[in-house]
Amino acid sequence: MSAVPKTPQMNPTTVIVENGPQNPPESPNNNEGSQFFLVIMNIINSLTHMLLGCIVISAFIYANVARASTFKQHIYLCVFGYVILMAQAVLTFNPHNGWSTNIKFPVKRKLHAVMQICGSSLAIAGTAVQMASVFNNLRSTHGIFGFIAFLLTVVSLVGGIYHLIYQNEMKGTLRFCHAIVGCLTLTSAFIALALGFDSMRNSILRPDTNTNMFIASTVLALVGTLIVSCGKIFNRRCA
Repeated sequence: MSAVPKTPQMNPTTVIVENGPQNPPESPNNNEGSQFFLVIMNIINSLTHMLLGCIVISAFIYANVARASTFKQHIYLCVFGYVILMAQAVLTFNPHNGWSTNIKFPVKRKLHAVMQICGSSLAIAGTAVQMASVFNNLRSTHGIFGFIAFLLTVVSLVGGIYHLIYQNEMKGTLRFCHAIVGCLTLTSAFIALALGFDSMRNSILRPDTNTNMFIASTVLALVGTLIVSCGKIFNRRCA
């Protein structure tokens, strides 16, 4: 007699369907948790864009009131460079960022590099205009942080050009350092912007509630811009 073939044993966690074995569906609790996290991150991203727009409009209004033409150029160039272009360059890789969600990753990398190069160039030009017109620009806290942002922006510009030309070589330590420098650049620039709003306290921003609101908006916009990038840096470093 021929031996009766044994029935193959199946993993109890495997579900058999017509197309083959598949993993069991996620539990409702995990699905609800991921949906809640997605909603929170989308809300943070929307608030970040609104706050960025708020501080851009506020800075431009103050630039129009300012008398010195070089100071107007300084505000316009730096705000365009840091807040509009470089902040959006960071948000390009945010998976919850609305306008860049459907863009493929290779295109995102090129777009990030182009926005970073353009933003860095404008910010460097804006800082150079102010430094050329104001003697001893480091006498204020705003000037000190602005100069720190200027130096880091030069490094970011070099990194952005390298990233655009040698995209496939931006791996490991180079990518980690590039991300760290980018975060420090925006942090220094936004601190300088907040200090710039604080210096307006005795000029056009009256009462102090307006100044405090603009400073708080700058800080919250910075946090919303960098929260995902800092999380990726931490996970990459701990991996």
